Order: sequence, then structure tokens, then C-alpha cells
Amino acid sequence: IADAAGANERELMRRKPPLDFILDGLAWSPDGRTIAASAINRDTQKGSIVTIDAASGEERALGAHEWRRVSYLAWVPEGTHLLVNAVETSGESSSQLFSVSYPDGAVRRITNDLSEYNGLSLSVDGSALVTVREELRSRIWAVPDGNMEHAQQITAGAGTDDGVSGLAWTPDGRIVYASSTSGNLDIWIMDATGSNRVQLTSTPQDD
Repeated sequence: IADAAGANERELMRRKPPLDFILDGLAWSPDGRTIAASAINRDTQKGSIVTIDAASGEERALGAHEWRRVSYLAWVPEGTHLLVNAVETSGESSSQLFSVSYPDGAVRRITNDLSEYNGLSLSVDGSALVTVREELRSRIWAVPDGNMEHAQQITAGAGTDDGVSGLAWTPDGRIVYASSTSGNLDIWIMDATGSNRVQLTSTPQDD
């Protein structure tokens, strides 16, 4: 914490590894008494929302909801809840918008689609929010002998991000690739025709 001009800087609190903060997520409550922050456990790759007393530095978890990642936070003017960009621990890999009540931490989902929502800010009166919606559509195609006339799409499915984070031929003519089909970015392998898909990794991290 520091004065508005940057003077009288002092450390309010510090998390010890593997606990850490996410730099995107930091928001003062309207009454100035509480700081909400996006946090993460680097060992488990689980995200959380914590509140910090702006005077004492005491940290408390906001609710017990399990997140894969929490990024941007914004308080409503009344201070009764926060709006957050977050990814839940199961079922999807895209960041959605949620409402989290304060101080009990009850979660209500606002968006529910295959888009990715990044960034979050509220108008002064809290009547409107602004965010960035991203839509990514990725498919893997095979092009025999480099002839585009014979190009064939070999994967399908919305929100799977097939191949975006990498793909490669194996020596035996199969394709290994990154995919979010399982709800998390893992490594998969398939035949050159797109058949016989097998998931090779299943870790909490993005592979």
C-alpha cells in the first residue's frame, strides 16, 4: 500500500510458496476497508478469491468454491458482491463471468457459453459492465501430398482448441496434439484420419 502519489509505501501482506497472487486480480472495496485479490496454489493449480483487511493485512478466503483460475475482479458499488472472470475446475477451459457475494462467497454464474471473457470493469453506478469476449474456433486438417484440393478436416467440436497449442506427426504416421476436449488443455494422439483418439495426459496444468 502507498499514498496516491506513491509515497509511504509499505508491504501489507505476503503469501508464501506455493501460494501466490494473480497480477490481474486486485480490487478495493467501495468503503476502502477490504482488498479482494485473485490467488492460486502453484502446486495444485487451483485458484481462489481472498480478501485482505486493508489495515491489518489479515487474509481470508472468500467462500469455498473451487476454481481453476480467477483473474479480474470488480466490486459492485454497494460492496455486497464481486464480479469475476474465472474458470471452474471441471467441464470447461474458457473464462466466464460470475457473481460472488460478500462476505459469504456464494457463487452465481452470469455467462454460460463457449466464448472466453477477459477483463472486467463496472460503470460508476454499477448498472453496466464491460468485458472482452473472444471466440476461438480451431480444427485440425490433413492435406495429402500438400494438395489443397484433397484437404480434409479430421477434428470437430466447439471449444476444444485442437492443435492451437501444438501438434506434430509421430514416426508411425499418427498425430499428437494439444486439445481442451476434456475441459483442460491436455495432450492427445489420433490416427491420420482423426479416428482412435486417445488422451495421453490428465494433469491440472495446461499441457
